Amino acid sequence: MPETQAPWPSRDKLSITAVRAIVTAPEGIPLVVVRVDTSDPGLHGLGCATFTQRFHAVAAAVERHVAPLLIGRHPADIEDINRLVHLSSYWRNGPVLNNALSGVDQALWDIAGKRAGMPVYELLGGRVRAAADTYLHAAGESIADTLEDAARLVGEGYRHVRLQTGGPGLGTYGAPGQPGAYPRAPYPDGWDVNRYLAVTPALFAEARSVLGDGVELMHDVHSRLTPKQAIVLARRLEPYRLFFLEDVVAPEHYDRLPEVTAASPVPIAVGEQLSSLSDAARMV
Repeated sequence: MPETQAPWPSRDKLSITAVRAIVTAPEGIPLVVVRVDTSDPGLHGLGCATFTQRFHAVAAAVERHVAPLLIGRHPADIEDINRLVHLSSYWRNGPVLNNALSGVDQALWDIAGKRAGMPVYELLGGRVRAAADTYLHAAGESIADTLEDAARLVGEGYRHVRLQTGGPGLGTYGAPGQPGAYPRAPYPDGWDVNRYLAVTPALFAEARSVLGDGVELMHDVHSRLTPKQAIVLARRLEPYRLFFLEDVVAPEHYDRLPEVTAASPVPIAVGEQLSSLSDAARMV
């Protein structure tokens, strides 16, 4: 693979010699790791480039389009390489290229930390907190199954739990569906929004009864509601004091988010479907 000419002389002879995508699937979930090798034997970096729904496209982007831009460059030129990859495709942003770029960026910082003999968080300014809460996902075919799973997590010490329960059709998120549940509908494996708007508050009413008030509860809509439906759901969930309600509307409706958040009595979490720093800045 031809080397890319650096725009300035490097202070040492270290250079990037190989960039490749490693696709793996623990528990059946396809994950993509970017490995960046250098001319120093044994010095390499790893970064996450996972886009589970289009992992083949990310792997191809890494190896066929991004790698040629990096071979021969100094691994310390992180910001310049970041801009080079971002700007060189002409059509910027998008989850495929930005996941590839994410993996490269993390791998280069991994190399920087190894060269300095320091954890990367120290290179980025150091610690700002001693610990942070995390949450896990509780799911099941029914409300009872979901809450049994949630009780297990609470018993293991988790103080934040996201609840998702199954339903007819394949249009559920994070919980089992029931294929062919709507045989008279144009899409037999579809999704009934009215049922969802009724079952979800019932799930959280039962959750508060079973789990009590000492657990923070969350739910992911997965961008399936209109702005009006999102407000209806948020208001129905008010008595159950959610920690947050996630991705209530699709990115096409983000111009309506101020309206939704103003009318919602529970916090709204959003952002994972943004695919660039500029998109996130506009959201803020």
